[in-house]
Amino acid sequence: MFEYEGKNDAGQAALFAALTAGAADRPESRVLDSVIGRWRTTTLWEPIPGAGVQQSHGRFEAEWVFGGRVVEARSFDAAGVESARLLMAFDPTIGDYAAFTVHALSTFFEIERGAYDAGAGTLAFDAIEPVPGDRPGIHFRRTFHFQDPDTIDDPDTFRVVITYPDVPPGTYGGMYTTHHRVDD
Repeated sequence: MFEYEGKNDAGQAALFAALTAGAADRPESRVLDSVIGRWRTTTLWEPIPGAGVQQSHGRFEAEWVFGGRVVEARSFDAAGVESARLLMAFDPTIGDYAAFTVHALSTFFEIERGAYDAGAGTLAFDAIEPVPGDRPGIHFRRTFHFQDPDTIDDPDTFRVVITYPDVPPGTYGGMYTTHHRVDD
């Protein structure tokens, strides 16, 4: 764990213990159990609306790290090249979910904040996608559908949908990735 040096060692250790106590057992953290494992992915994406849908395949691997407080997920393309890494957790200081994404192929980063809707079975994150130059970033939403109408009651499938809620319809196409559990 952590070793503290200095005049307030006991206070720092107590604060850390209080902040992390029970984090792995929080009901909010259990929401993220749905992504743990190895998954085969199929992505449908229309980068330019009307220009045709692109389909790609890959894999997604997710595990609990930091004593069960944070999910680390890695995405790979069909050739096995890692394309992104995602860290997700419930943030008890704010009372929402936080995610940090690194895109290995384009080297940009995103910090996402989100909320879980138990009735809909969705975990939605909002973030700003960086844009080169002095142009403003683009708001996007990444929604995990754990009770997707096409896969409801199937614990071996979930869907992630990326949309752009603040841009005019037809500007960007959505991205739809279906995850199917792979047996180890």
